[in-house]
Amino acid sequence: MSLSLLRASSTAARSSCSLHRHARSLPRRWYTSGDSSQPGPVPTFEEPVVVKRRGRPPRAPGDAKKPRSRSKKIKVVDEGSAAPRFDASQPLNNASTREATLSASSDHTERSPAQDVPVSVRPDHTYVRSAAYAALPPLPPLDEWRTYFQTTPSGVRDRISIRNPESATQVARGFLTGKRTRTNQPKIVIEAFPGPGALSRALMTLPPDQMSKLIILEDWPPYLEYLKPLEKVDPRVKVVQYSGFVWDTYRHLEEAGLFEDVETVPWDENIHPRLHFITHIPQNIAGEQLVAQLFRNIPENSWLFKYGRIPMSFLMSDWVWRRVSAPATNSERCKLSVIAEATAGFGLAVPPEALLPFDDHFHPTRIGPKATVSPSRRPENRRLGSPFVAVNTVPRESQVISRGKLDMWDYVLRRLFVLKSTPLKNAMSSLAPGAQVLLKHITDPALPPEKRVDISAQVRHLTVQEWDTLVRAFEVWPFAPSDLSIDSFQALEER
Repeated sequence: MSLSLLRASSTAARSSCSLHRHARSLPRRWYTSGDSSQPGPVPTFEEPVVVKRRGRPPRAPGDAKKPRSRSKKIKVVDEGSAAPRFDASQPLNNASTREATLSASSDHTERSPAQDVPVSVRPDHTYVRSAAYAALPPLPPLDEWRTYFQTTPSGVRDRISIRNPESATQVARGFLTGKRTRTNQPKIVIEAFPGPGALSRALMTLPPDQMSKLIILEDWPPYLEYLKPLEKVDPRVKVVQYSGFVWDTYRHLEEAGLFEDVETVPWDENIHPRLHFITHIPQNIAGEQLVAQLFRNIPENSWLFKYGRIPMSFLMSDWVWRRVSAPATNSERCKLSVIAEATAGFGLAVPPEALLPFDDHFHPTRIGPKATVSPSRRPENRRLGSPFVAVNTVPRESQVISRGKLDMWDYVLRRLFVLKSTPLKNAMSSLAPGAQVLLKHITDPALPPEKRVDISAQVRHLTVQEWDTLVRAFEVWPFAPSDLSIDSFQALEER
């Protein structure tokens, strides 16, 4: 065999193995719920999803497969030669603003009317952005984002931003017009961690009857350079130079009068029709803690939830999503899974394969000499290039965790999940000395079957209803610790 054929064969083999590994990394199940107040079934993919590129001409028999260049560039072209200037006061033409939608099964995804439009990917693999998007202040060419937006500073090192105009537009519509989040009133959107603003621009292509105000929270100067001009072309946009990670930022928004037209909606009157929170979740521990804290605010009706059942939409890593949505039967079940299921209903805003491969849709990419993080030095779940998904969440009308009881839930979950693989009957002693006496209370035959706890099950496989029974029994136990703080938790472990 000649040297050239050996090289072609080796390159093709590597490409095939890479695609196989990528397909195996996709989650085999996605959590869906038809009703935002009740948990739904968890469908399972029997076969891994393989993402195929559209428009690739078939290869003639006998032709060698061309090696894939590692410096592949994504070219973006505008739809139309003369795009009209965007005017927020005028309704937009749906024909010119609808984004391309990648075809995929809707079994695990929220569908919106905008997801039935044809794909705008040309045979030469260029992406078409709408006329409304193209009329906005431009972003740098996609293949030059690493040059314009450095990832070395610690403040942005772990921040992932969507960059593809087409997928950003699809995500924007999936967030605001999904079956859980869609309302008949124009929304006030708070967008945190927007990056340079690809998703911000996609939200701006929505007509005023769908979005009346866009409040962008960003404090990184290189990103602000491309966000501030948006205020000049659309009066609906307000860029606030504060971090979405700091709780005082939201108090500043209130003091600045940006919530003057936000009404408080009773919790039992469906979701809030106006206010909507959107964010990219950083790919680090702080990002995971942010997700947990957002769910923890729901039962206490704190933060934005004092205005009612505010829908939240996330662009997050698939690993965090799997932890959020893991059902009681899944080995990835964790404390976050229990709190999330107890407080909110959630589902995917767009098909997960619509955001694959990672490098075609997100910044920073894994390709290029300026990559600063060695994959071998990071956990696989936080490795650059791990899949990202778009998620919609809505607080449940009926909350399992009563207001004021969150600390008790936290304490019980922390203590028992230390022994997550242990049957509950053997792990009860970790709650407090003598806690085994609670076993007879949580297995009382007088309890309804769905409230009765299976003490032979592993801790991580308990249902939300079983956790509720356990926490209630712990609450009325006379010898329960009075100090439920993390410090007391650590002190008890040291004894």
